[in-house]
Amino acid sequence: MLRSKAPVWLAVAFGLAAIALPRAVGQDGGFTTHERDALGRGELVARPRNELQGDRTWIGGTSYQQVARPRTEVWRGVRDVGRWHDMLPETRETRAERAEGDAQLVGVRHSYGPIDARYTLRVQFDEGAHRASFEVEPTRPHDVRAAHGFLEVHNWPGDPARSLLVWAVLADPGDNPLVGMVMGDIQYWTLRVPSTMRGFLEGAGAELYRD
Repeated sequence: MLRSKAPVWLAVAFGLAAIALPRAVGQDGGFTTHERDALGRGELVARPRNELQGDRTWIGGTSYQQVARPRTEVWRGVRDVGRWHDMLPETRETRAERAEGDAQLVGVRHSYGPIDARYTLRVQFDEGAHRASFEVEPTRPHDVRAAHGFLEVHNWPGDPARSLLVWAVLADPGDNPLVGMVMGDIQYWTLRVPSTMRGFLEGAGAELYRD
């Protein structure tokens, strides 16, 4: 795949709706009644997004997931980058590399059918906002041309035992013909990050981060 030498920043707007739940990231307006009901039932709410910018094809979007764990426990899981392979879909390996202040370099390896993709993320943690912003580190080898976005953990309104994961990402996977054949599948799994995180944080990883 082609390599990128310049990061592209994701411009997203995030705020709190007047009616308790967060507004949509990078979308006009807040949640629909259907989306609010789905979140309340513990379902994933996903809003795919595709963009063409010059010779780049960006895929991704935003997705939201209720987690039946307190915000502090979910945030501990987010900070545990060495276990991200247990939380991210189709991920075989994650490893913590060099730390630079609040920023952490994280090596990632995905495997999906015949596709094996490796890259390094630069992750910036904001403890006060419970927000992890990330981009593919362009100075390291990367099989993904570019990607950037964020993950936020919010309190669930009226219930401190639950939280809300908010995930926003745009990625340019590159021009590998194999990638082009499964682009839809890649976008599907990319948007399922909050759901797979929930599965680990409520299941096998629940005791790891308990208050």
